[in-house]
Amino acid sequence: MPQRPVGLWWHNYVISRTLRRLVLRPIARFKILEVTATGKQYLPETGGNIVAGNHPNPWDAPFMYGTLDRNVVFISKAELWRWKNPILRFLMSVSGQIPVERGNRDSGAKAQKNALRVLNFGKSRRRNPRDKGGTIVIFPEGGCTPPTGILRNFKGGVYRMALASGAPVIPFGSDGTANIGLARAWHMFRKEQRQHVTVNFGEPMFATDYDNEEAFLAELRARIESLRTQPWSARQATA
Repeated sequence: MPQRPVGLWWHNYVISRTLRRLVLRPIARFKILEVTATGKQYLPETGGNIVAGNHPNPWDAPFMYGTLDRNVVFISKAELWRWKNPILRFLMSVSGQIPVERGNRDSGAKAQKNALRVLNFGKSRRRNPRDKGGTIVIFPEGGCTPPTGILRNFKGGVYRMALASGAPVIPFGSDGTANIGLARAWHMFRKEQRQHVTVNFGEPMFATDYDNEEAFLAELRARIESLRTQPWSARQATA
């Protein structure tokens, strides 16, 4: 019997529910931030799937937990496991997030193997449909979007995972988290300067529908850009 990936165990369930109830719900209830999520009908309720989008700020992760109703496993930079903050290190490890060393092929191959275990778990066994596969969240830029707002070149890992697993890739565009941080926290309580966070999901993509990695990544990039509240091209035009 294959071992259940850590990210699909109760550890992740508890942490994700805690984030929703103790962090994100109070933010919404007290209107500290205005949060809008659209296109959630494109998110599968069962089976493995990959959610891919832009990454304006490290604060994106809690908001993704809030908008996704299933156990979520992030592919994250390995540096997070080496930060001096013991709470962050503990949460990353116990919730089953997948580390990857940027620029390290061996680390990338290991991360992809672990991600495929999450995506394919339970496919060949008689299990509750909601227990088959999990949700992988990946930021194809390989890091945070630069302050300019222009998306970095996409890494090919998302294509290889989608091709190997057959899982759909649901693109999303997010805006508003770039200006969130402890140094700006006081702005959140001023109505006239309250930050509005948006997460917009789009129609699923399948790697097998594209001739090669380059074509897939180009289309994914275009969709993510179009799902942002105000695409960067429009911002430049009005600047």
